[in-house]
Amino acid sequence: LAVNALGQIVGIPTAVQTEQRTGGRLGGILAFNAVEAALDGGLESDLARLGSATSTPVIAGGRLDYSQAPTFDAIALRAGFTPDPFALEIVSGGEVAAAYLGGECTGHAAVAPDVRLDWSGRSSELRFFFSSDGGGDTTLLVNLPDGSWRCNDDASGTFDPMVVLTDPPEGQYDVWVGSYEAGAFVSGRLHVTERGLDPTSVAPAELDYSAEPFYGSLDLRAGFTPDPNVTTISSGGAVDVAYLGGGCVGHAAQAPDLRLRWSGSSDELRIFFTADAGQDTSLIVNLPDGSWACNDDSIALDPMVVLDAPREGQYDIWVGSYERGTYVPGRLSITELDLTP
Repeated sequence: LAVNALGQIVGIPTAVQTEQRTGGRLGGILAFNAVEAALDGGLESDLARLGSATSTPVIAGGRLDYSQAPTFDAIALRAGFTPDPFALEIVSGGEVAAAYLGGECTGHAAVAPDVRLDWSGRSSELRFFFSSDGGGDTTLLVNLPDGSWRCNDDASGTFDPMVVLTDPPEGQYDVWVGSYEAGAFVSGRLHVTERGLDPTSVAPAELDYSAEPFYGSLDLRAGFTPDPNVTTISSGGAVDVAYLGGGCVGHAAQAPDLRLRWSGSSDELRIFFTADAGQDTSLIVNLPDGSWACNDDSIALDPMVVLDAPREGQYDIWVGSYERGTYVPGRLSITELDLTP
């Protein structure tokens, strides 16, 4: 059973992420109102109530607790420290909704701090920022030596957060990295720096087709139905894909958005993205032979990649935003038909 700080039952764990993945964070709870619904009405006669009950890792009334030992590390830094920036691998997220702090504080974080910093010396500026491995939306929550809070959601045109402190006082700083979405856990690195760096300074340089895709994987065979296959996706990320050459442009997440495992024989396969708001997006596809196929504008500002006689194998697909720091919702379509965005 899952209990709160008062020992009251709040739910039943339904999924637990690994310790390595979450630093001990709970992955999911079936709220107790769902259990009561099942017991009162009977599982067979009242499945609708059970299915509609809340299932969430968030503990009602939860609070961040800076008196607890940090989950990942306790560090001591003095003004002028080297190497700068200091970086530490962290996984964001937890069961506390940080909005209760007010101000810019948002997201979901663990009860205990992720990192504790013992800061000494005099510096004109100290920065904390988090850079995610794959573009997940994270937040930053910092408790200062005087007990006040400084928070941030998005910085430098990215989903990565940053807190900048001018003339930081000596003392203890407790730092949490939250996930904007409840139940999400985002891996990355927390940076502490006196230099004028931001999340874009340490952005990944290249796309990684070995990483797990954000929006999952598809297995499609020639003649598939329904056609087109449509996935809702948001474009954008920290990687400038122009390094690929060959007309590849825009900014995309390091990990693929979607992975297609294709089989069978077809004359043509089309992959295109339709933006909800008419903004400028791009399409980047890694083919089974390791080569790249890209497009910026096919119909208006929407991109499309057309593959003649596509070979069987794995296709990793990214939807980029032409403008850095822009995230565009829309629909990625895969079709054998003569369709366009």
